[in-house]
Order: sequence, then structure tokens, then C-alpha cells
Amino acid sequence: MVINNNTLKNNYKNYANKDTKISREIKNGQLFKIINGLYETDPKTPGYLLATSIYGPSYISFEYALSYYSLIPERVTTITCATYDKKKKKQYNTSFGVFTYRDVPSLAYPE
Repeated sequence: MVINNNTLKNNYKNYANKDTKISREIKNGQLFKIINGLYETDPKTPGYLLATSIYGPSYISFEYALSYYSLIPERVTTITCATYDKKKKKQYNTSFGVFTYRDVPSLAYPE
């Protein structure tokens, strides 16, 4: 399950130092950092399930989607996503995989 920093701090409201509690849970293998402020409780979660949580709004597209549905013969390991109106390309290297995000025209992004 994906958990953000605010939810964790709310769950640990009885602790004097919430950040230390989060760090301890990461060290003990109860939480797994995806990016700053975003954590996963299961280390075996497939990366494609985390893609929209990392940077959004977005959807999986491009080479990764084509490879996933066997529409191209190549094996694609980078999870590629489409975003709208972000005006920049982003990449995140995590323990769950490499994620790239690219802007698409408004006609290609569902509303």
C-alpha cells in the first residue's frame, strides 16, 4: 500500500519525533521509500502500480505499455508515463524501477 508522509505523521501523532519513527520503520524493513515523502509497505509491489502515485496526473504509455501488451518485441524496463500540461520531462530512479514522465498534447490526455 502506498502511504504518503502526511498520512504516516498522522498515524504516528503519539510519537515525539515522527521522522525518527519513519526512519526506524524504513531501517527495519516495514516501509520502503519510493521517493521523498512517498512510501510502500510491500517491497514486491510491481513498479507499474506505483507510477501514477509518483508523479501525476499521469498514465502508463509509450514503450512500456507497448511492451507490456506484447505489441513490440523489445523488453522495456523503464516505466514510461504520459502527463499533461507539466511542460517538462521527469525521471525517477527508485528501488521499484525507473520511471519517466513526458508531456503529451491535450488531445492525447483523457479528461
